[in-house]
Amino acid sequence: MARRTKDIEIKDPESRDNGKTYVVTEMSAEAAEWWAFRVLQAILGANAEIDLSAPLAQMAAAGFKALGQLDPEKAKPLLDEMMKCVSMRLPDGKTRDLFPSTNDIEEVKTRVILRKEVFALHVDFFQNGGV
Repeated sequence: MARRTKDIEIKDPESRDNGKTYVVTEMSAEAAEWWAFRVLQAILGANAEIDLSAPLAQMAAAGFKALGQLDPEKAKPLLDEMMKCVSMRLPDGKTRDLFPSTNDIEEVKTRVILRKEVFALHVDFFQNGGV
């Protein structure tokens, strides 16, 4: 079975990214598990508040929020890995990797939207009862 993907079109006339479409693709199971383990270790090491007795969906949402509490040096590689899940949908329907030094993403808000979508794609199984 192919990796799950989700198209995210920016529909905000005030945004420089208006009309651009990005494709979020899930990591492999191994990569996602390793990423999640490192995020959890970093969050717990930062003493971020996560109720480990909460339902898994709430823990996942708290985990995303807690990313903002991490030491920037520990957070950067994790955040960079998230963006490797994002590609650009071209007008001809094909996709290509993002080019960081271009105007592929011109708004911080777009980056936040894309990160939320990457996170959601990897933890959506928690919504249905999870593990």
